[in-house]
Amino acid sequence: MGKGKAVFALLALISLSACMGDTGPDTELSWPVATYYTVVVRPGDSVGDIAQRYSVSSSEVLRMNELGPRSAIYPGEILRIPPGNRATRVAVLRDASSNHVYVAPHDSKSPPPQSTKPVRVARNDPPKAPPAYVPPRVSSGDSGRFIWPVSGQVIDNFGSSAGGERNDGINIAAAAGTPIRAAQSGTVSYAGNELRNYGNLVLIKHDDGYITAYAHADRIAVAKGQHVEQGQIIGYTGTSGDVTRPQVHFEIRRDSRPVDPRGLLATTS
Repeated sequence: MGKGKAVFALLALISLSACMGDTGPDTELSWPVATYYTVVVRPGDSVGDIAQRYSVSSSEVLRMNELGPRSAIYPGEILRIPPGNRATRVAVLRDASSNHVYVAPHDSKSPPPQSTKPVRVARNDPPKAPPAYVPPRVSSGDSGRFIWPVSGQVIDNFGSSAGGERNDGINIAAAAGTPIRAAQSGTVSYAGNELRNYGNLVLIKHDDGYITAYAHADRIAVAKGQHVEQGQIIGYTGTSGDVTRPQVHFEIRRDSRPVDPRGLLATTS
């Protein structure tokens, strides 16, 4: 979900509260039971940063968003966090006032800050489970439409490992300074190092809802908004981010959801 939708949802919540009018101090209100809050990822955020900011555990944030420990999160993306405790609620409401987040109804019977009005709801609303993950549609005709960004050994495969960790792409080892090439023609939608775990990162937007990601570069050779052709050099391999061995963390996403790159890459690297 993009930042625009987050702002729209926040405005809708504010509008609903405004329509309720001033109920006065003696009116009994039922506060809704929250199953989660929704927050906006800020530039440079990691899952650990978000968990610390809202006094919740990183494992719960990962679980609620169906993320693995190596899953990328991007500025403007919406994440769910558990209701937590009073400190969580206060942090969420504080950030809501500065448009950093929008919130689902909270779980306390004590009123929020004076500037926020309660929403009338039925008591004992059953909690709603997060929506199930829906795999993206990938046509069999798309097989081989992308080329390998570098030639090298795949040292981490897509999906869950025996230890329970999840990789949303593949990691390809290559000598330091090896050119990283665009897997398909497209437009650079991000080029920077605001995601600390991924170091120097390039995102390229392609046709049909595809996006490719290239992380851990030593340096980047393209800029945001630049059109690139398939095979064009976009950076050079390195060890930026949380890796010590030169490599490229490579992802293919369809409609923002990760796809196993091996099913879409040409047969040889």
